[in-house]
Amino acid sequence: MGKTLAGSTLPMKERLPPKRQPLFNAQMEEVTEPGEFTIMIGAASSDIRLRGSFLCP
Repeated sequence: MGKTLAGSTLPMKERLPPKRQPLFNAQMEEVTEPGEFTIMIGAASSDIRLRGSFLCP
């Protein structure tokens, strides 16, 4: 991959299979719930620099 300039953007793709998205129900069983999930990337929770979402059928 080549160099990128500060402030530039690049497209990103990542596969997140159900086993990498664990959620637990009230009985502490691992489940995969349908719906839209938001991913936030930043240096800290108070410094979110990138947001994205995906739909889990």
